[in-house]
Amino acid sequence: MKRETPAYHVILENAGNGVWTAEIPAFRAVTEGRGEDGARAMAADLIWGYIKGAKMHGFPIPKPDAVVPKLLVKKKTRSTKPSSIHRNHRKATIKPRRKAA
Repeated sequence: MKRETPAYHVILENAGNGVWTAEIPAFRAVTEGRGEDGARAMAADLIWGYIKGAKMHGFPIPKPDAVVPKLLVKKKTRSTKPSSIHRNHRKATIKPRRKAA
C-alpha cells in the first residue's frame, strides 16, 4: 500500500514590513506570518487544524489539488562526537567550605 500526502495550493504574497500572507483557495482561508517561511508554517498549521477539526465533527474535507507520494526517510543518527560546547568547556573546581571557628 502506497502512502500518499494530500497537497493544497498556497498563494504567498509579500504584504510589506516583513509580513507575508498565505491564501489557501481550497479552504477559502488566508493567514499571515513573519517572512515567507512563517507564512508557509502558518498555512500548514491552518490546513492541519482544519482537517483535524473536520474529521472530529464529520464535516467534509476539501479535495486536495494534488497527491504527493510520502517518502520514507530514515532518521539521522546522532553523532558520537561531543559538540564544540562540551569540548571547550572547562571543568569547574569546587573548593570545600572552611568550618567556622
